[in-house]
Amino acid sequence: MQAALELFANEGYHATSISKIAKKAGISKGLLYNYFESKEALIVAILDQGFAELFAYFDINKDGILTKKELAYFVEKSFESLKVNIEFWRFYFRVSRQPEVFPLLKERIEAVMQPTMKMFVRYFQAQGSKQPLMDAMLFGALLDGISMDYVFTPELVPIDKVTKAIIKKYC
Repeated sequence: MQAALELFANEGYHATSISKIAKKAGISKGLLYNYFESKEALIVAILDQGFAELFAYFDINKDGILTKKELAYFVEKSFESLKVNIEFWRFYFRVSRQPEVFPLLKERIEAVMQPTMKMFVRYFQAQGSKQPLMDAMLFGALLDGISMDYVFTPELVPIDKVTKAIIKKYC
């Protein structure tokens, strides 16, 4: 999976063949097929693993309600994940923006993002927002934008200061 992640992130989905993945991983193509039935299954597995790691920190008590403390924790862990798993996030931002690849991932992304967005909306409602859906969308776009900037130009984004500023403003 690591070999595929690196190749998908750096060369793109379509330029990465099963043969290239197997070669980079130091295994035979046949062995790779023992673990994944297709390149599509492999890319979905990579996405699932990355999302599972990130969203383990979302709504930590799993009660469906985000508190300020839980949102702050999620923001901290999200940006920490960028630093620790930059290759995954480079992969995610590159492949999820490719029109020919997005259909493979759309269902998985929506399965994670829809409940997340609903909780953001409820959070902003609880904070007294007059437009909680708009605030939730703007908050999500802010996290995405900063994340994308950091992943592709980390030297330009003071991620620790940005994290603190977001937490101060929203939590």
